[in-house]
Amino acid sequence: MTRVLVYIDESGMTDASESVFTVSSVWCCPSTTRGAQNALRYTIDAMKPVANSFLKSQKKEIHHSDGLGQISATLLETALHASHSDNSILRGDGIILKEPLCWRTVDFSPEFEHQIANGNEPCGNWIRARSIVSNLRPLLTFQKNGKFEVGVVLDSEVWGKALELCKYMILDNLKDKGITISFDFERSNRIPGLQIADMVSGVARQYYRNQKEQDAFDLVRKHSFEHLKPIQRPK
Repeated sequence: MTRVLVYIDESGMTDASESVFTVSSVWCCPSTTRGAQNALRYTIDAMKPVANSFLKSQKKEIHHSDGLGQISATLLETALHASHSDNSILRGDGIILKEPLCWRTVDFSPEFEHQIANGNEPCGNWIRARSIVSNLRPLLTFQKNGKFEVGVVLDSEVWGKALELCKYMILDNLKDKGITISFDFERSNRIPGLQIADMVSGVARQYYRNQKEQDAFDLVRKHSFEHLKPIQRPK
Protein backbone atom coordinates (compact mmCIF):
# COMPACT_ATOMS: atom_id res chain seq x y z
CA MET A 1 0.00 0.00 0.00
CA THR A 2 1.21 3.51 -0.83
CA ARG A 3 2.42 5.42 2.23
CA VAL A 4 2.94 9.15 2.70
CA LEU A 5 4.77 10.94 5.49
CA VAL A 6 3.96 14.56 6.31
CA TYR A 7 6.21 16.53 8.69
CA ILE A 8 4.80 19.77 10.15
CA ASP A 9 6.80 22.53 11.86
CA GLU A 10 6.36 26.25 12.47
CA SER A 11 8.28 29.50 12.61
CA GLY A 12 7.28 32.33 14.93
CA MET A 13 4.76 32.51 17.75
CA THR A 14 0.97 32.78 17.92
CA ASP A 15 1.06 35.68 20.41
CA ALA A 16 -1.02 38.78 19.65
CA SER A 17 2.17 40.81 19.22
CA GLU A 18 3.37 38.67 16.30
CA SER A 19 2.84 39.90 12.75
CA VAL A 20 3.64 36.63 10.94
CA PHE A 21 3.37 32.97 11.96
CA THR A 22 4.19 30.34 9.33
CA VAL A 23 3.58 26.61 9.34
CA SER A 24 5.05 24.30 6.72
CA SER A 25 4.74 20.64 5.85
CA VAL A 26 7.32 18.45 4.12
CA TRP A 27 5.93 15.48 2.18
CA CYS A 28 7.55 12.26 0.96
CA CYS A 29 6.67 8.63 0.24
CA PRO A 30 8.88 6.35 2.36
CA SER A 31 10.40 3.30 0.69
CA THR A 32 10.26 1.18 3.85
CA THR A 33 8.15 0.82 6.98
CA ARG A 34 11.03 1.62 9.34
CA GLY A 35 9.45 4.80 10.67
CA ALA A 36 9.39 8.56 10.30
CA GLN A 37 12.83 8.94 11.90
CA ASN A 38 14.51 7.03 9.05
CA ALA A 39 12.95 8.76 6.05
CA LEU A 40 15.05 11.61 4.60
CA ARG A 41 18.10 10.73 6.74
CA TYR A 42 20.34 10.78 3.66
CA THR A 43 18.92 14.15 2.64
CA ILE A 44 19.44 15.82 6.02
CA ASP A 45 22.95 14.34 6.23
CA ALA A 46 23.74 16.10 2.94
CA MET A 47 22.52 19.40 4.37
CA LYS A 48 24.40 19.28 7.69
CA PRO A 49 27.95 19.75 6.31
CA VAL A 50 26.77 22.80 4.37
CA ALA A 51 25.18 24.31 7.48
CA ASN A 52 28.07 23.47 9.80
CA SER A 53 30.68 24.79 7.38
CA PHE A 54 28.86 28.11 7.29
CA LEU A 55 28.31 28.22 11.06
CA LYS A 56 31.81 26.90 11.79
CA SER A 57 30.26 24.41 14.19
CA GLN A 58 29.36 20.74 14.52
CA LYS A 59 25.65 21.01 15.24
CA LYS A 60 23.70 17.77 15.05
CA GLU A 61 20.45 19.47 14.09
CA ILE A 62 19.47 22.05 11.48
CA HIS A 63 17.47 25.10 12.58
CA HIS A 64 16.81 28.14 10.40
CA SER A 65 16.95 30.32 13.55
CA ASP A 66 20.59 29.36 14.15
CA GLY A 67 21.57 31.98 11.57
CA LEU A 68 21.15 29.93 8.41
CA GLY A 69 19.10 32.52 6.56
CA GLN A 70 22.11 33.64 4.51
CA ILE A 71 22.49 30.17 3.00
CA SER A 72 18.86 29.05 3.09
CA ALA A 73 18.62 28.84 -0.71
CA THR A 74 21.74 26.66 -0.84
CA LEU A 75 20.36 24.40 1.89
CA LEU A 76 17.01 23.94 0.14
CA GLU A 77 18.77 23.28 -3.18
CA THR A 78 20.92 20.69 -1.41
CA ALA A 79 17.83 19.02 0.05
CA LEU A 80 16.06 18.87 -3.29
CA HIS A 81 19.13 17.51 -5.08
CA ALA A 82 19.89 14.91 -2.39
CA SER A 83 16.28 13.71 -2.31
CA HIS A 84 16.72 12.28 -5.82
CA SER A 85 19.41 9.93 -4.45
CA ASP A 86 17.77 9.20 -1.10
CA ASN A 87 16.92 5.50 -0.95
CA SER A 88 14.68 6.01 2.08
CA ILE A 89 12.00 7.62 -0.12
CA LEU A 90 10.34 6.69 -3.40
CA ARG A 91 11.54 8.58 -6.45
CA GLY A 92 10.02 6.84 -9.46
CA ASP A 93 6.69 6.45 -11.19
CA GLY A 94 3.68 5.61 -9.12
CA ILE A 95 4.17 7.98 -6.21
CA ILE A 96 1.34 10.40 -5.56
CA LEU A 97 3.59 13.43 -5.09
CA LYS A 98 4.89 15.50 -7.98
CA GLU A 99 8.47 15.15 -6.69
CA PRO A 100 10.36 12.89 -4.24
CA LEU A 101 10.43 15.81 -1.78
CA CYS A 102 7.93 18.63 -1.80
CA TRP A 103 6.24 20.91 0.67
CA ARG A 104 3.47 23.32 1.52
CA THR A 105 3.45 26.45 3.66
CA VAL A 106 0.76 28.68 5.13
CA ASP A 107 1.05 32.00 6.94
CA PHE A 108 -1.12 33.78 9.50
CA SER A 109 -1.12 37.18 11.17
CA PRO A 110 -1.61 36.45 14.89
CA GLU A 111 -1.91 40.19 15.44
CA PHE A 112 -5.04 40.23 13.26
CA GLU A 113 -6.34 36.81 14.35
CA HIS A 114 -6.43 37.87 18.00
CA GLN A 115 -8.50 40.94 17.10
CA ILE A 116 -11.28 38.86 15.55
CA ALA A 117 -11.08 35.83 17.87
CA ASN A 118 -14.05 34.82 19.98
CA GLY A 119 -14.94 31.88 22.17
CA ASN A 120 -13.22 30.23 25.09
CA GLU A 121 -10.46 28.43 23.20
CA PRO A 122 -7.14 30.35 23.08
CA CYS A 123 -6.65 31.95 19.68
CA GLY A 124 -3.24 30.34 19.24
CA ASN A 125 -4.77 26.86 19.29
CA TRP A 126 -7.23 27.80 16.57
CA ILE A 127 -4.43 29.25 14.44
CA ARG A 128 -2.47 26.02 14.77
CA ALA A 129 -5.56 23.90 14.06
CA ARG A 130 -6.30 25.83 10.88
CA SER A 131 -2.67 25.52 9.83
CA ILE A 132 -2.87 21.72 10.15
CA VAL A 133 -5.98 21.65 7.97
CA SER A 134 -4.44 24.00 5.39
CA ASN A 135 -1.26 21.95 5.15
CA LEU A 136 -3.27 18.74 4.71
CA ARG A 137 -5.53 20.23 2.05
CA PRO A 138 -4.17 17.95 -0.74
CA LEU A 139 -5.52 14.99 1.24
CA LEU A 140 -8.86 16.64 1.97
CA THR A 141 -9.43 17.45 -1.71
CA PHE A 142 -8.13 14.12 -3.02
CA GLN A 143 -10.58 12.19 -5.19
CA LYS A 144 -11.13 8.59 -4.16
CA ASN A 145 -9.25 6.25 -6.49
CA GLY A 146 -7.29 3.93 -4.22
CA LYS A 147 -6.26 3.29 -0.65
CA PHE A 148 -3.14 4.68 0.99
CA GLU A 149 -1.77 5.46 4.44
CA VAL A 150 -0.62 8.81 5.78
CA GLY A 151 1.53 9.45 8.83
CA VAL A 152 1.58 13.05 10.08
CA VAL A 153 4.44 14.02 12.39
CA LEU A 154 4.10 17.24 14.39
CA ASP A 155 7.02 18.97 16.08
CA SER A 156 6.44 18.44 19.82
CA GLU A 157 3.27 18.23 21.89
CA VAL A 158 2.65 21.99 21.70
CA TRP A 159 0.40 20.90 18.83
CA GLY A 160 -1.72 18.62 21.03
CA LYS A 161 -4.68 20.90 21.71
CA ALA A 162 -4.74 22.20 18.13
CA LEU A 163 -4.90 18.64 16.84
CA GLU A 164 -7.85 17.91 19.14
CA LEU A 165 -9.72 20.82 17.55
CA CYS A 166 -9.38 19.56 13.98
CA LYS A 167 -8.60 15.83 14.12
CA TYR A 168 -12.14 14.49 13.92
CA MET A 169 -13.07 16.79 11.06
CA ILE A 170 -10.05 15.47 9.15
CA LEU A 171 -10.88 11.84 9.96
CA ASP A 172 -14.49 12.36 8.92
CA ASN A 173 -13.41 13.88 5.60
CA LEU A 174 -11.00 11.04 4.80
CA LYS A 175 -13.05 8.03 5.91
CA ASP A 176 -14.75 7.60 2.52
CA LYS A 177 -11.64 8.34 0.46
CA GLY A 178 -9.74 5.17 1.31
CA ILE A 179 -7.14 7.17 3.24
CA THR A 180 -5.93 6.02 6.66
CA ILE A 181 -4.23 8.75 8.70
CA SER A 182 -2.33 8.76 11.99
CA PHE A 183 -0.76 11.59 14.00
CA ASP A 184 2.37 11.55 16.14
CA PHE A 185 4.39 14.09 18.14
CA GLU A 186 8.18 13.95 17.90
CA ARG A 187 11.28 15.98 18.71
CA SER A 188 12.95 17.52 15.70
CA ASN A 189 16.40 16.29 16.73
CA ARG A 190 15.18 12.74 15.99
CA ILE A 191 13.28 13.44 12.78
CA PRO A 192 15.02 14.67 9.58
CA GLY A 193 11.73 15.69 7.97
CA LEU A 194 10.93 18.08 10.81
CA GLN A 195 14.29 19.81 10.36
CA ILE A 196 13.59 20.37 6.67
CA ALA A 197 10.11 21.68 7.55
CA ASP A 198 11.79 24.06 10.01
CA MET A 199 13.92 25.46 7.17
CA VAL A 200 10.93 25.91 4.87
CA SER A 201 8.93 27.67 7.60
CA GLY A 202 11.84 29.92 8.50
CA VAL A 203 12.34 30.96 4.89
CA ALA A 204 8.64 31.67 4.36
CA ARG A 205 8.38 33.74 7.53
CA GLN A 206 11.43 35.82 6.64
CA TYR A 207 9.99 36.52 3.22
CA TYR A 208 6.48 37.39 4.39
CA ARG A 209 7.67 39.43 7.37
CA ASN A 210 10.82 41.14 6.08
CA GLN A 211 10.89 40.50 2.32
CA LYS A 212 14.19 38.66 2.77
CA GLU A 213 15.54 35.35 1.43
CA GLN A 214 13.92 35.85 -1.97
CA ASP A 215 15.97 33.12 -3.70
CA ALA A 216 15.08 30.56 -1.05
CA PHE A 217 11.43 31.58 -1.10
CA ASP A 218 11.36 31.14 -4.88
CA LEU A 219 12.39 27.53 -4.26
CA VAL A 220 9.66 27.17 -1.66
CA ARG A 221 7.07 28.35 -4.18
CA LYS A 222 8.45 26.29 -7.05
CA HIS A 223 8.34 23.03 -5.12
CA SER A 224 5.05 23.62 -3.32
CA PHE A 225 1.99 21.70 -4.48
CA GLU A 226 -1.79 21.78 -4.26
CA HIS A 227 -2.93 18.36 -5.44
CA LEU A 228 -1.88 14.74 -5.15
CA LYS A 229 -1.36 12.69 -8.29
CA PRO A 230 -3.71 9.76 -9.00
CA ILE A 231 -2.37 6.48 -7.68
CA GLN A 232 -0.90 4.36 -10.46
CA ARG A 233 -1.56 0.68 -9.81
CA PRO A 234 0.62 -2.02 -11.46
CA LYS A 235 -1.05 -3.49 -14.54
